[in-house]
Amino acid sequence: MKNTVRRTAAVAAATLALSLANTGSSQAVSGTQDFIVYGATPKCATPYGNGTANGTTLTLWDCTGSSAQKFQFFSSGEVKHVESGRCITPRGNSYSNGTVLTLWDCTGASVQKWNVGSHYNRGNNRTTPLFNSGQCITNEGNSFANGTQMTLWTCDSSWPAVQDWAVWL
Repeated sequence: MKNTVRRTAAVAAATLALSLANTGSSQAVSGTQDFIVYGATPKCATPYGNGTANGTTLTLWDCTGSSAQKFQFFSSGEVKHVESGRCITPRGNSYSNGTVLTLWDCTGASVQKWNVGSHYNRGNNRTTPLFNSGQCITNEGNSFANGTQMTLWTCDSSWPAVQDWAVWL
């Protein structure tokens, strides 16, 4: 029950991020450091090799609770990796299908502005697809293996499992 309350609070915070995305403020929305978790398995967004440098690829990895897997959501729409202070950014600032997500210095550019999609229930998890310009975070090749790169792909209105992400405290 405690985890459900925490997850619901995180989803509410992420929803607030969407509603405040155009306020010009860049205050942390939740005041916490959250995990971006793949909804169907205990997999978290993780910088490759726990790296913090510009260009570090985001991958899918078993959730460990490590600070290397923590992100913070801001009212500006930026999602910052806690350890590096860098933002989730599509490689080459591209919105094309298959574009790999990386860490990059936060610049306020539109490619670093993320929205949280409509909430829906899938089993016991409240999930929120993260998307930018109609593209959703999607596991490369629809794989769930550790080390799978996180990419952009056109959002599917049926929200397939590979676009099923949650924000956990």
